[in-house]
Amino acid sequence: AWLKNVVDQRLAPFTNKPEFPQHAKYFLLNWSFYCSMVIRDLTLRSAASFGSFHLIRLLYDEYMYYLVEQRVAKFRNTDPVVVMGECITLHQTMIKKCEEASKQVFSEHTQPMEPSSLSTPGNSSLYQGGDDGDEDDSFDSEDDDSHQLTSLDTGEY
Repeated sequence: AWLKNVVDQRLAPFTNKPEFPQHAKYFLLNWSFYCSMVIRDLTLRSAASFGSFHLIRLLYDEYMYYLVEQRVAKFRNTDPVVVMGECITLHQTMIKKCEEASKQVFSEHTQPMEPSSLSTPGNSSLYQGGDDGDEDDSFDSEDDDSHQLTSLDTGEY
């Protein structure tokens, strides 16, 4: 009864407004945030009650989602299964967008860098190769003494 009253109290001002589903979503977001903060605090303090509270939180979270889904379904005059389906579709869309974004970011940052692109503000290269310029600029050989790293602190070679 307590959780039901919390949902009723928090969502009552928006019951007949078109932005009701949006406010319901924000309510669930805030609920999850504050419950996570309590869990975090219990974890940091190594509280003996962590396990019990965690189990209660899982139960309350599921019940809270159920109550909010019921109210959103009632607001839209649809079945709760439709609301759950929309949430699943939205979740899958968000996962795909995150995967695409991470692939793009990953591909941008994994391009091989040429040694000449590593330079200090004074435009001096961090990587100093041989004098003839035709030399292979790789670090494959440990015996190759023609390559030296410069000192960033002093600017000396």
